[in-house]
Amino acid sequence: MFEEMPAPAPGVEGATSGGALSPEALAAHYRLLAESTNDVVGTGDNAGRITWISESVTSVLGWVPDDLVGRPFSEFVHPEDLPTVARAQQGAGVGERIRMDLRLRCADGSHRPMEILLAPIVDEDGHVVGRVAGWRDGLGRFEEKRAIQAREAAYRLIAENADDVVIRIGADLRIAWVSPSVLKLTGWSEHDLLGAPRWDLIHPADVPRVSESTRAIASRSTAAVSWESRFESRDGFYHWWSVSIRRTGESAADGSDLVMTMRTIDDEVSATRGRPADATPHRHPGLHARPTRPAGSGA
Repeated sequence: MFEEMPAPAPGVEGATSGGALSPEALAAHYRLLAESTNDVVGTGDNAGRITWISESVTSVLGWVPDDLVGRPFSEFVHPEDLPTVARAQQGAGVGERIRMDLRLRCADGSHRPMEILLAPIVDEDGHVVGRVAGWRDGLGRFEEKRAIQAREAAYRLIAENADDVVIRIGADLRIAWVSPSVLKLTGWSEHDLLGAPRWDLIHPADVPRVSESTRAIASRSTAAVSWESRFESRDGFYHWWSVSIRRTGESAADGSDLVMTMRTIDDEVSATRGRPADATPHRHPGLHARPTRPAGSGA
């Protein structure tokens, strides 16, 4: 709805001598749109005061329009969301269109999540003279966001108390989140690895096998893959790891549902297969590598 809401054309009936549109003209322009939707439509001035709002606000928040008109919009915003409103006001003041999620105060004192779509109103000279906004019920989006945060908090709690490394793979197949256990097991900090390229720490000889496996799960031709390969630790030496990637079925904020777990298997590889790590030094930009060390010789 809001994306299709046109701003009043410069010079329409109701413009003041200074080029700004009167509240009556704005109300007339948006009333038909407001009456055809369950969303709330409103306008405001450059000081952040509400100048007009559709009657649908009553069914959504419990207020009648007269309760809001003439009052600062910020009075109805949850205190924790006020910084978001301040940034949006600055953006709208220079002509930006803004989308934000806020909690707005209802007439009964509770707060309701709302998706706010804000756009500037300009006069015939291109000056910003106010704001027009669409308020859309954001309860579903809010609950989905809270559920995602709760799942990720649960993953973190498990990962922080595990001996394995747990990694969430982003939609771009780069590292989006990694468990704190990675520092103890590899020497890399979480900050070192976030956003790292897919093959940056993999032994060159193992890249084709890893690439084939990740392509398979990225294409959704399988729900899980596993392999064994060598990864470089911060000390510059490669170590053997058992790796698995699976789809959780529960998407993170970026739409990805891939979780990778890694378990070190240096001792098993050396004892059962006699497959030491490559002794060739491996260096790559951005990470500090030193010569590799055979598996089982100590970190």
